[in-house]
Amino acid sequence: MNPISAAFVVLVLLCIGFAVTWLVGRRIGKWAIVDPIWSFSVGFSAIVFALLAEGGSAQRKAAICVVVALYSLRLGGYILKRFLAHDEDDPRYVEFAREWGERAAPRMLLFFQFQALGSLALCVPIFVALQAPSAGLGTWDFVGIVWALFSILGEAVADDQLRRFKARPDSSGKVCKEGLWRYSRHPNYFFQWAFWLSFIPLSFSSSLWYLALLGPLLMYHFLVNVTGIPPAEKSSLKSRGEAYRQYQQETSPFFPLPPKQSSSSS
Repeated sequence: MNPISAAFVVLVLLCIGFAVTWLVGRRIGKWAIVDPIWSFSVGFSAIVFALLAEGGSAQRKAAICVVVALYSLRLGGYILKRFLAHDEDDPRYVEFAREWGERAAPRMLLFFQFQALGSLALCVPIFVALQAPSAGLGTWDFVGIVWALFSILGEAVADDQLRRFKARPDSSGKVCKEGLWRYSRHPNYFFQWAFWLSFIPLSFSSSLWYLALLGPLLMYHFLVNVTGIPPAEKSSLKSRGEAYRQYQQETSPFFPLPPKQSSSSS
């Protein structure tokens, strides 16, 4: 099957999968079920495309699929565990439902379908890397794979540091400034974004390598401007108040940088 046809099949399967996810979310009254499913969809898309699309080295396809599956399962599993730990829905979706009123269910279905389209668009760099003409794994492939594994590990460390901090009985109302969180207010998002940079070197042998830029550009936009930092910061300001405002003054919002002294502490 040619790559375009394979990508179309992936899109159809994603649309069906997210429609089923919508049915489940409506049944259980928790629209946040879409978050772990979206993460799992990335690994699913890569594997289906690799199996259907002709061309590309089998060795490279296998290596890339393993890396993407690790990313997808780690992130999706972490989000799913958090989802199952709470009886109430995510505040973001509660706010959406409140704003949309009686039309919340059909508009949420449309929102879920956009998640399918977004997942496919984000996976374009993966598809390019999978189809890159190469007899096997080259130097740039190893660079990309090592960077991807480093990013997955960095995100896992950031998530675990925050989990350990929140598990302490004296952490209520306080801000985590330990480990990676001392250098970035959202190190987990930074490493989630950094993962997508790995597909640039993985695509160097393809004439379409520039399409690999789509992944980090899209992920940066969504994390920094849409679904990542804005709602997370709004929630943190509401729950931690002045302590978080000081943290904002001292700590880089995204890229890890040395902390600076806030004006309130000078």
